[in-house]
Amino acid sequence: MRRKNTQGFSLVELLVVVAVFCVLFAVLFPALQSARAAARRAICVNNLKEIGLAMQNYATAGGTMPLSLILGEGHSNGHNALLGLLPFTDLHAIYNAHNFDRENWHPINTTVVSSPVELYLCPDNPNVAKTPASEIRFPESKAVFAMGHYGANWGGGHDGWNQGGGAYHRTPPKGNARGPWGAEFMKERGIYLGVMMAVTAPDGLPKAKDGKPLARAVRQADITDGLSFTLAFVEKLDSFGWAVGGWGGAEFDVNTTPAYEGDEALARKVYTGSTHREGPNAVMCDGSVRSLPTKQDRAIWYALITRAGGEVVKFDQ
Repeated sequence: MRRKNTQGFSLVELLVVVAVFCVLFAVLFPALQSARAAARRAICVNNLKEIGLAMQNYATAGGTMPLSLILGEGHSNGHNALLGLLPFTDLHAIYNAHNFDRENWHPINTTVVSSPVELYLCPDNPNVAKTPASEIRFPESKAVFAMGHYGANWGGGHDGWNQGGGAYHRTPPKGNARGPWGAEFMKERGIYLGVMMAVTAPDGLPKAKDGKPLARAVRQADITDGLSFTLAFVEKLDSFGWAVGGWGGAEFDVNTTPAYEGDEALARKVYTGSTHREGPNAVMCDGSVRSLPTKQDRAIWYALITRAGGEVVKFDQ
């Protein structure tokens, strides 16, 4: 009886096959990673398009831009622009569940503020940790705040409680509540120059040249630099939560560049920044979405923040 001759792979042939697969993997893996990153960035852009559309509908319905923060006990202290936009999206249920007669850290609002909102999260950003209310100076509250990756342009830097800086204080703190954040912008341009304001009691607050409080609801007609040349929302690397108004929450202070790249934990909550290689995405006041460079000429970056600075901006700059 003849034995059937069978022949397997030699060691050399096996090594050749493994080497071929390794080369293919080395060639295709970066392309696959790039495609996934592009897909995540596209979702982020779409999120901002929806936010921009909601913002436009909000302004049409109410006559003003949304507010970045409302202060005052018993008046939904902590309410912010992202919460205000929910009725103009398909997320009415979350908005309707919020009790506006109570602060955002009140137990009755725990379910709302702790609920992740996909619309307010960039899928390219892995940071989705929730923040306990005790870290935002509400030690008596058991609430936790779900992450948000987009901040409203209130148009300024630090300036203490009376300038709206006490978003996380029940009583005015001594000294400067906000620290050094945005100091360069404030020295050069000032404060309250953006489009979404922290609304506080009008008595005693500094007034603008027109005699009105600096912190007030802004109309689209007040954005004289042009809706398409003024920022509304920009990506952030971190925040205290999408439902937290003001400093470190759902607004941003102005760093010297659009993308903060340092390691300071609080700065990542305060300044704009992104995990996208191209730079942070932003929605303008006309609802259009643009990608901002990680490094930007400071004059142009500052001009995009102000609503009535009289600057002329060309995006090819």
